[in-house]
Amino acid sequence: MVLEEKANKDSATEVGAQIGQSQVKPRNNDEPAKSTGGSDGKLESEANSSTSFKVAKVIRYVSVPPVVMLVLSVVLFALKPEFFAGIPSFVMAILSLTIVPTLAYPIHRMVPKLHATGRPGQRKVAFVFTGVGYTMFFLYSIIAPTTSACRVLGIMYFLTVVALIFVNKVVGYHASGHSAGVTSPILFFIYEFGLLAVIPCVVFMVLVIWSSLKTKRHTAGQLASGIIITAACFFIALGIVTALSL
Repeated sequence: MVLEEKANKDSATEVGAQIGQSQVKPRNNDEPAKSTGGSDGKLESEANSSTSFKVAKVIRYVSVPPVVMLVLSVVLFALKPEFFAGIPSFVMAILSLTIVPTLAYPIHRMVPKLHATGRPGQRKVAFVFTGVGYTMFFLYSIIAPTTSACRVLGIMYFLTVVALIFVNKVVGYHASGHSAGVTSPILFFIYEFGLLAVIPCVVFMVLVIWSSLKTKRHTAGQLASGIIITAACFFIALGIVTALSL
């Protein structure tokens, strides 16, 4: 009996050991280690605080279309004052293509109902103010006595905003208004200053595209569509002014 009880105890011990070993399953070296909670958020936070991300955000801020258009207007007025045919056209360009679109941001912040809509609401308000400003300059360039180049500028901006509204609202594809707004003055820099402007303009455009992709504000397709739309509108506007001798 004693021997039988001892054998039963040894058997029970062996079974217990086997069960314990089966519960501790070694991790296969080929299996990816499971991430701990919050690790993805930590990595994303670290990426957002990196130097390159901060540089990208700065480029996004300084390359907003009203700022780029302001630079274009000042440079044209300083180096080629004949472009605007006087101070009134220059002032109107600053007012309608720079100041009016920029008003969208403080108004969105100051009006509680608009501010509550966040970034999507801000984008919609900016779209509205941009459309109003571009339409103002379009009407001025057609009605007021100004230069053919100024008329090309006005028609191009108006066609661009109409095309963006159609693509974004009717087609349902989010074409980048940022890349479209930056492309417009860049095309005019090249149009007015020739090959001298090509390299700096291309470098600037590459930085704008990189910053948008880095901050994940737009996809490559959205950026490309904005550039293509603006380029098409520029050549259409140039054709209209040339054909009608405006």
